[in-house]
Amino acid sequence: ETFDIAGSTGIAHCLRSPSDVIAMLRALGRVVRPGGALAFSSFNDTSQDLRGHEPEFRPLLLPHSLLLDEVREAGFDVSSESNSLLSDLHPHIGIRHSHSITRVVAVRR
Repeated sequence: ETFDIAGSTGIAHCLRSPSDVIAMLRALGRVVRPGGALAFSSFNDTSQDLRGHEPEFRPLLLPHSLLLDEVREAGFDVSSESNSLLSDLHPHIGIRHSHSITRVVAVRR
């Protein structure tokens, strides 16, 4: 409980299992002080177009609602959340693609 803010952007969908994501969120809940903030984002299972990624890229795609529930279970109150489609272009390959992304801003209880 020593940090005023913690961020996790684009990490959760690179983990191996739902339990790894839960463990990461719980760890964030332990290190953010009460009243501190969490900024979190991750690909989710709504819609993914992975053409802009390497063939071996296999993201962990969890439901938006599960990610929100786990943020709350980690000790945070959700202040703002969205499930939106992001259009992306990786300059090195020039392939336009999209990702559904869960975004959360939360305050530690």
